[in-house]
Amino acid sequence: MREVLGVWGLARNPFGPEWAEGDPALPDLAYHPSWWEGVKQPEPALIVGAPGSGKTATALLLAHDWMNETASQVFPVYASLSLTVPLTVETAGRKFSRLLGQALLEYLALDPEAFRAAELPEQTSAARLLMLTLGPKDRLAAAFAQAGLSCTQGIGSVLLGEISDLATVCPEIPDLFALLGRARPAGREATVFLLDPPSEEKPEELAGRLQPLLDLALPLARLGVYLKVFLPPDLARRVRWEGRTFRIEWGEGDLEEMLKTRLQRSGRASSSLNAEASQELREDVDQWLVRKARGSPRELVRLGNRLLEAVGRHSEDPHILPGDLAMVEGRGEEEEG
Repeated sequence: MREVLGVWGLARNPFGPEWAEGDPALPDLAYHPSWWEGVKQPEPALIVGAPGSGKTATALLLAHDWMNETASQVFPVYASLSLTVPLTVETAGRKFSRLLGQALLEYLALDPEAFRAAELPEQTSAARLLMLTLGPKDRLAAAFAQAGLSCTQGIGSVLLGEISDLATVCPEIPDLFALLGRARPAGREATVFLLDPPSEEKPEELAGRLQPLLDLALPLARLGVYLKVFLPPDLARRVRWEGRTFRIEWGEGDLEEMLKTRLQRSGRASSSLNAEASQELREDVDQWLVRKARGSPRELVRLGNRLLEAVGRHSEDPHILPGDLAMVEGRGEEEEG
């Protein structure tokens, strides 16, 4: 495959891993369809997409953008949410607190000044939340060390001391939801939870376990804490939701732009693969890939990788042959069967 990439003028595989969680280049290769800006608004939203539509990729890209944009006022918390028992309001509050506490710890391990530069109410709430969910002090120090910040000396030691002191001397805030609404790094005005339950669980069972979390969406929104929940259609139909709903849908035009974007950002001068087609091939390669993907970005990635593998078998002549497309399509039919 490497030989094919080089001959085609690609610095890397433009398709990459099939699953978004395993693709470190995902932010660099991302194309955003028209529904993206609506999904990105800081407000509660149910985001519905079939398997292969890019639900997890969308959640991860939202988290990446909010975490890295200079002007971002949103603190994102991504969770691949697995629920084994039904939740109550109280246990849901603890669940959110643990998720936020871990996200804060990982963020502050990279940028301790984001705690020290925050206003006192935010500092106090963050300190209380960290100590409640990850403390006491020695356990919190170990958690920071695991996240990459040593608390034995330097800024890590200062940060740990300030968190411990604030959590001890300030009055305890018994309401976890009040903590959720205040515990943020400096400069962040809102918190967004990106909840991504596994699609393979039985929808009728998961709906009941998930509903108490969804019922908190509007109360949390009043605190500047927003839930964005990513569900497959059969699960979305089984839950109650009062906020906005978005559907992740990819038309052929979107998939064409996705393919062009990935080729260009992987170093290719041309945004098409047609120049690599052999004279015997009568198909438009780009359109063939898009058509066979049937509205699924994951399927487009899968087909692209299969095509690279097929051409790699005759890398001495790295043109796309009619037999390569037949091999790609044949593998897909075998897996579906």
